[in-house]
Amino acid sequence: MKDLRRIEIEQVTGLKPVQTVMGTPRLRRAAVKSGIGTPQFPGAQSGMTIDQIRDVMVNAKRLKGFNLTIDAGTTITDIKLSGNARLLLGLAILLVPAMVTADTIPDTINLTVNNDIVIDTTNPKFLSPEFCDEEYYYIPRPLSGTDQITLTTVSAAVSQKMRVVFYYL
Repeated sequence: MKDLRRIEIEQVTGLKPVQTVMGTPRLRRAAVKSGIGTPQFPGAQSGMTIDQIRDVMVNAKRLKGFNLTIDAGTTITDIKLSGNARLLLGLAILLVPAMVTADTIPDTINLTVNNDIVIDTTNPKFLSPEFCDEEYYYIPRPLSGTDQITLTTVSAAVSQKMRVVFYYL
């Protein structure tokens, strides 16, 4: 009876009883040993070397999003990207749909990266998906990891929400 129970447990669970305590088998997973040549690094199944996989991971596009509340007047937002950011690819702006009317869109935005004026006095609607052919508005700029990125909005309207996402490497 005990052997039959042991075999049944092995078939159902894939576990092997290693000892019995008061008639109840204690179970343990069989040790899984990887064969010679089995990839030990994520992504190695594709046939790439470890250095090639690291290059892919280092050069992968990253995103950082911000939910901004734009007050009437001038709003200055400091943008903090990851310390390992090396290249700003661009940005995309999404105005909250329920609040988008001609009166609620911020009048202008300015983007400054390390004292370099990248976007100067531009209506944010031009950087929204309606005007971009790509996923984001492409404005590449080199980054050092200790960058000062400032997004300034000027709005005559009442407080509103704006979502901004920055793409970088």
